[in-house]
Amino acid sequence: MDQYIWLIPLGFVIGAGGTLIGAGGGFILMPVLLLLYPSESAEFITSISLAVVFFNTLSGSGAYALMKRIDYKSALLFSAATIPGAILGALTTVFIPRRLFNGIFGIFLMATSIFLFLRPSSGYGKKKSLPKHWLTRNLVEADGTSHTFSFNPVLGVSSGWD
Repeated sequence: MDQYIWLIPLGFVIGAGGTLIGAGGGFILMPVLLLLYPSESAEFITSISLAVVFFNTLSGSGAYALMKRIDYKSALLFSAATIPGAILGALTTVFIPRRLFNGIFGIFLMATSIFLFLRPSSGYGKKKSLPKHWLTRNLVEADGTSHTFSFNPVLGVSSGWD
């Protein structure tokens, strides 16, 4: 158990950084754990990462709730797909050998990175017509700041990860 105690400050640092950029930090923590614990199973490493991301998300959500920065309707929509996906992923890792898991995870991270670098600019601040089936939401924070945003619920639900 003592060999894992250092995960507490690591989780705190990754959680703080991940919450600042709007992510849980799993994309940082997983490679670290995979490199430092080569003999541990994929499901063990994944469970640690999911636990850290859960607590990071919980603490970040609490702070954002106080500032009224959460669109609860959108959050419920994304959660409807995220929770079953997390359960399915956790059950699936039991059947995937560690070497195969490492390769799949590495390819997934590289593909995500390439997508983020190559996708077109979002055109922040530009008014444009939205494609069909996109939802537009408005959120007013505790300080009165208003935010309007749009998303495709099908793409948002199917591509959510951390």
